[in-house]
Amino acid sequence: MQIRARRGRAPACRFRRGPTYTTGRHKTRIGGAAARAAPRAPFCLTQDGAMVTFLRSVEDLQKSLFEYPQTEGNRAMSSDGRTALVLFLLSGIALLPGIGSAVEPAVSPAEVSEVSQLSPANDVFDLNQEGLRLLWRAELGDITETRIKALYTTSSLVVVETPSGEVHVLDAATGKWKTMVSLSHGLECAPVQDAQKLYMISHNHLYALDIDENKLEQLYHVLFSVSAPPVIRGEHVALAGNNGHVASVDTSTWRQNWLATMTGSIWEQPLLSDHKLLAAGGEVLCVQWDGGDEEWRWAPPKPAKLSSSIELYDGEVYVGDNYGVLYALEADSGEVDWNTNLKAPIVGKPRVVQDTLLVRTNAPSLLCVQIKGERKVLWEQEEVTRILASSENIAYVMKGARDVSAILLKTGEELWRDRLPPDCITAGDPEGPTFYVGDATGALVAFQEVD
Repeated sequence: MQIRARRGRAPACRFRRGPTYTTGRHKTRIGGAAARAAPRAPFCLTQDGAMVTFLRSVEDLQKSLFEYPQTEGNRAMSSDGRTALVLFLLSGIALLPGIGSAVEPAVSPAEVSEVSQLSPANDVFDLNQEGLRLLWRAELGDITETRIKALYTTSSLVVVETPSGEVHVLDAATGKWKTMVSLSHGLECAPVQDAQKLYMISHNHLYALDIDENKLEQLYHVLFSVSAPPVIRGEHVALAGNNGHVASVDTSTWRQNWLATMTGSIWEQPLLSDHKLLAAGGEVLCVQWDGGDEEWRWAPPKPAKLSSSIELYDGEVYVGDNYGVLYALEADSGEVDWNTNLKAPIVGKPRVVQDTLLVRTNAPSLLCVQIKGERKVLWEQEEVTRILASSENIAYVMKGARDVSAILLKTGEELWRDRLPPDCITAGDPEGPTFYVGDATGALVAFQEVD
């Protein structure tokens, strides 16, 4: 689609011939005559990373082009100065579940049971052997021409970011597309969901996207570089930065409540414990959520330095240093309850599964530590670079940059290992045994452990 503005006239709107997509036995063309004959479909107009208005039909689009002439004061512009009008033209057969009403996915699970589109050469996932099922499959390539840059998960959403700044929101349970916004500077950290709102950080601004209303609001300009997802509770939001600052802001007045400073950058979301906020950035800091009064702060004995984020479980805070020492701190006082040496610098965020703690080191490796009763290392798996998801029995991890592996939590045995094609993006559910794989064409697949 091209929009051209002429002096003194409304901009001309020209539809170029669109590509053909196959859905089952049917073919549909997006653009050209098919686009003009398409039923009502959602459109959105964006300006400088904020959603200006939503258009619901081609008629609304034509009307808006006359109501919003291309003047200096109100034209919709993208970051590179070109006119940015985001237009989704969908035929009667929806290409993504959830865009139309009473529609079916473009590809049924039975048609892609082997998921060959996401496998290299002739090597495919054997879902039956691996104890997985295909939860859903979506084709973002049908509505966006750019590849997937990053995947994020929240309690009920999957958020897809593209290099051009598009942020697509899908239902995590069904894969149905819900909405999209365009942020000219992209996301600076993982978004956070609170009820039906998605909070995002872009270019040091806090945005809130109302998913039901399809409304984006710019809420607050942060005076430092935000490097970790925000923490939201009630009428307060806490923001953490790479300069070690943690600031609490009142969402009713958008005034700063308090500011705390740490000695290092904060890369992971701070944690809430009752009415206290815990953060790790060069040290571990505990402050009162309401007033910001410091409860305690802790750092490992020098010359060791904090090298991991924190995990909170059953009244204890778990954190590691660059000498490989794992510490368990009492959440109320910051006193060291116990520690153990894992022999390699600890990285990332530890993850609690029942009464064990999954800890990554930069070896790279994954260790399972028993944290109740006799505290000891139960097993170690080498090459693990990320934890994707876990159930009560199995941890799904990345080995290297391209291999997905399933580890039996009881023994540390590797159950299976599969290699992904180059340039795949992966993400996992932090609360359950579901993980997601996206490829360069915009195909996105959700896998879930079979009960």
